[in-house]
Amino acid sequence: MDTDYIIDRLAAVYITSPDYLGNMQDISGIAEVVHNHGQLLLCDNAHGAYLKFLKEDMHPITKGADIVADYAHKTLPVLTGGAYLHISKSAPEGIEVIAKKAMLMFGSTSPSYPILKSLDEVPDRISPEAFAKAEKYVGELKQLVPCIDSEPFKITIPAFKLGMNGYELADKLRRANMEAEYADPDYVVTMWSPYNKFPVESIWFKRIVNEIFEKAKDSLEAEFADITVKKLGCKPRVRYQPYEVLYTPSERVEVNSEIIGRVAGDSVEICPPAIAPVVVGEVIDEDVLEVLKYYGIKEIDVLKLVK
Repeated sequence: MDTDYIIDRLAAVYITSPDYLGNMQDISGIAEVVHNHGQLLLCDNAHGAYLKFLKEDMHPITKGADIVADYAHKTLPVLTGGAYLHISKSAPEGIEVIAKKAMLMFGSTSPSYPILKSLDEVPDRISPEAFAKAEKYVGELKQLVPCIDSEPFKITIPAFKLGMNGYELADKLRRANMEAEYADPDYVVTMWSPYNKFPVESIWFKRIVNEIFEKAKDSLEAEFADITVKKLGCKPRVRYQPYEVLYTPSERVEVNSEIIGRVAGDSVEICPPAIAPVVVGEVIDEDVLEVLKYYGIKEIDVLKLVK
């Protein structure tokens, strides 16, 4: 297939970097390819607003993206709901005008001024010294605990590679007064910031993870298996298009073998990887049931049976 033909038909290229597990895209390389074809590069930088304030500026705008959404409240001292939409100075002229018009379609006519004020005050609340100190500590932790390569302030531990369930590891951290950002059967995601109590928390973190690491050292020699991909390989049969059953009555039922053959009354998404194992209107089969159980989904909406 002619890739140039495909790219020429695109309006823009949209990526997420970093993703929820902390993986970062080669934005500079992607931007070069996209710009060579005369297109825009848009980036969802939900968890990376802080990247601008590191010793090496790693923000997507700096790396070549044209439009970037920063959900500042996730990693900066901003009130919940505070976000920026950044447009590069090198973006085509007039993009900011189009963006403002588009935002009027979805934005509120009654904005929260406390949130806006917290966004404006970020430069005054950021301490470069504190960020540099945190970056140093997290970098040292990455060298001492088993983790996958990830963004600077995120440590993602492949729990399944350690021979345990991610929920179990997250619970061990919780008992040591450390709350993980996210956990599922495969991974535990921890997010660090200049506001962590270094080095006290890092000492406990290393102690807990390394204790598990020692027990699982033999299994670490095995090939890295991507369990998640295999578990999400199902392709349910479509019974109805979503618009056909949008307002059809549904009921909440337990996830067990009795739902096989039933039609999903709502979409179920697992984040990450944000791939829906079943979408409204699709038939639930054995593979879907396995995925739902694997990710701890206890209940699901299904269309009511016609009697």
